[in-house]
Formats: sequence, C-alpha cells, structure tokens
Amino acid sequence: MNSGHGWVQRAILEAITQSPRYAYTDRDLVGHVYQSYDDDITEAQLVAVRRAVRALLAEGLVVERPGNTGRRHIGSAGSKGSAVRLREPWVAAAERAWLRCVPCDVQWQRHDADLCWTCGAPGEPVGRALGAAGP
Repeated sequence: MNSGHGWVQRAILEAITQSPRYAYTDRDLVGHVYQSYDDDITEAQLVAVRRAVRALLAEGLVVERPGNTGRRHIGSAGSKGSAVRLREPWVAAAERAWLRCVPCDVQWQRHDADLCWTCGAPGEPVGRALGAAGP
C-alpha cells in the first residue's frame, strides 16, 4: 500500500506549484530540494530527484516541457502553455492485461509484475480494471 509522496516528491511539487509557469531542470530541482547548487550537487542528489520526477510524471502531476537547451524541463501539469505529456512506452495488448489477487483485493497491470506485491501469489487475469467503464 502506498503511503503517499516522499519528502523529495513533496519538495518538487511545492517548487513547481509556487511557479507554475516556470519549467525546472533536474539541477534546478536539486537546488530547491537539497539547497545544493552547481559544484555542490552530488550524483546521489541528482539520482534521487530524477527518480522522484519519473514517479510524478507517471502520476501525471508534472509534465515535461520542450526546451531549446537540450536538457529536460519539468513543469506543472495544471499550467497552460506548451507543456507536452511524455508518451508512455508502447506495451503489447497481452502485456496490458489486468491481474488481480483475490485475498489481498488488489489489481495491477501484467507488465508491472506477475506476482502480487503484498502476498507474492500469482495474479489471476481479469477482463478489465475494477471501476473501469465497459462498452
């Protein structure tokens, strides 16, 4: 069970929501999160910020904006402008199928895992996710 965003993700979201029209590079975000700038930035700080940004991108809370510097720029998903959502990697329909664990009452997509992350039991195929609208 997910307990919410970690402190790095919360700091990134706070920085982005305070200036929704501005797009940040990974080094900008390290400065906001760790108060480290330029030569003081460590590889571990960059990795932590990039991992947090990937999770926020996957949730749709932030978007990647095109930049002319060749670096990735991350901005608010709620802002208007030239924000472009990243495309998810192509996944075959068979891999996109939903699995479920009856004892744990959870569902997940097959391409994420074959086993339940709570109890380790193999997932049972289901037609569609719970709550998904059908034809």
